[in-house]
Amino acid sequence: MARKKKKKQSPKEEIKLKKKKSSTLKLNSMPLKQSAAILVLFLLCSLALYQQCISYGFVLDDKIVLSENNYTKSGFQGISDIFSTDSFQGYFGEQKEILQGGRYRPLSLVSFAIEHEFFGLDHRVYHTNNILLYGLGAFLCFICLRRLFKEDDNSLSNMILSVSMLSSLLFLFHPIHTEAVANIKGRDEIMSFIFSMLSLFFALRYYDTKRLSQLLLALGAYFLGLFSKENTITFLAIIPLSIFLFRTYDLKKLVIITGAFFISTFAYLLIRIQALGY
Repeated sequence: MARKKKKKQSPKEEIKLKKKKSSTLKLNSMPLKQSAAILVLFLLCSLALYQQCISYGFVLDDKIVLSENNYTKSGFQGISDIFSTDSFQGYFGEQKEILQGGRYRPLSLVSFAIEHEFFGLDHRVYHTNNILLYGLGAFLCFICLRRLFKEDDNSLSNMILSVSMLSSLLFLFHPIHTEAVANIKGRDEIMSFIFSMLSLFFALRYYDTKRLSQLLLALGAYFLGLFSKENTITFLAIIPLSIFLFRTYDLKKLVIITGAFFISTFAYLLIRIQALGY
């Protein structure tokens, strides 16, 4: 019996099919329901682990960045001052060289100012948000690991999923993060981690797809991470090194990514110098 001839596809249909396959393999898109379920799992684990912190008041450095910081307590009106001055100035009333190079971590203070605008000094709100952001950070770690391992091979997908999940849960439950979560001021650490993970994730997506939008998202996340805490600058080395170790070597794309992150770092340093001085 003669075999039936396959219907020849038009060039447009072939392009669409290739794009669909490429999207399935390269973007590793997880179904929305599954992603939402895993996100809820991480948030619930974080709440279960740190729920006792919600009843805590303002401790340690919380008064410097929040409870006795005039810029933060000014709500929306204080945001411009937060971005243009040392992070301690709202507490001391003037810029003091307590730490060499000063402190410039405006983004966490801006989040406090916004919360203060609506909730005042209700410590439960700030602690709850810290806990939820921590859970979100662990979830982004999970997503980033799946992208890093490039879950293309179906034979390895379950193993990659399991390793990524267990590693992220280990990160979530590790006691070394207790201070960052329990201390409201530690939000700068949490936000820095969140944006660092996002910058790595989008940088990997750009490397895999060559989509300029992904590189711009990576730079935006990196920029916000720097405004959260200075140690995000370590990803200037971590991102290209991760790509070098986990991807097929492509000098051109690696140079583009590294150069773009250098430019973003330079722009941040100019803003910092403008706010604090050299």
